[in-house]
Amino acid sequence: MSGPWNAGPAEQRPSRLRATLRRQFAPPTIVLLYHRVVPEAGRDVNLLATSTANFVAHLDWLAANTRPLRVAEFLGSLGRSGVSQLSFDGGKPRVLITFDDGYADNFHHALPLLAERGLEAIVFPLAEPIGTGQPFWWDALEQVVFDGQPASGGWKLPNGTLVPAHADRSITYRVIHATLKPLPDDARRKALSDLAEQSGLRPQATADSRPMNWRELRGWAAAGLSVGGHAWTHSQLSALSVDEICEEIAGCKRALEQRLGLPVDTFAYPFGGRDDFDALCEDAVRSAGFSCAFANRPGNARWARSRYALPRCLVRNWTGDELAEHMQRWCRP
Repeated sequence: MSGPWNAGPAEQRPSRLRATLRRQFAPPTIVLLYHRVVPEAGRDVNLLATSTANFVAHLDWLAANTRPLRVAEFLGSLGRSGVSQLSFDGGKPRVLITFDDGYADNFHHALPLLAERGLEAIVFPLAEPIGTGQPFWWDALEQVVFDGQPASGGWKLPNGTLVPAHADRSITYRVIHATLKPLPDDARRKALSDLAEQSGLRPQATADSRPMNWRELRGWAAAGLSVGGHAWTHSQLSALSVDEICEEIAGCKRALEQRLGLPVDTFAYPFGGRDDFDALCEDAVRSAGFSCAFANRPGNARWARSRYALPRCLVRNWTGDELAEHMQRWCRP
């Protein structure tokens, strides 16, 4: 397979000289978005887990075919002029590794593999769940829907809607998830509590699926890796009031810096899609004192429209060859 920095089919390429210069002196910067790294992915309705075997394959392929970035190096390149961003190191794509949510498995499984290879990464933990030992709300919902059984034959939502228990429970899950996603945190907690009561079970987190605690988060930072903000709760920021947006963003920065004793300069929007944050959210991130913010949509971060809407490429539980294929696409001019 050709390198990920190569152009696509001939009819899609810029001129040969332009393509050569772009590959050599302005290779793309790709920010990778992971969530979980676990020995076995298991049931994973949101496709957030990457097996340790596949993660090792990813890291080895990235080390051989790209130039993994130090976090400080990435931050230092933001806002620089086009000429000052030119690369003179062989034209390999630059890659930054990130993790969202702050799962404990990031510390127990991903960190040792990164450290063995001298690689850095940013973890973006949600501030409120740190150290609670409770499952993240989407994982709690997965347990309720897949392992529970509503007495009435359907799930009663806060608005009175009855969602049937489909034979394919992933359908039921997605319907309920879409209803809970835009709710304020208090309303979503109440809805989840009601759903858990209907299911007859109490959702539990495992040693890997729980949020990191403060000791683990300090250990992550002590290993030379970076900690960013991911809001206070995992709410859809664009659905909140201005005051709620500001508290979600500024509150998480304040809590992380106070408990870790370190500056927290980077932010990742919960969900991170086009409908999940807007200009008001970007302004709130800037006002809170973050130096940049990451979305969840593919693109070349080198030429992002704004340092407060940097693209990231979502990684699934792919083999090394599958990651290479996706990198080939992400890196095309």
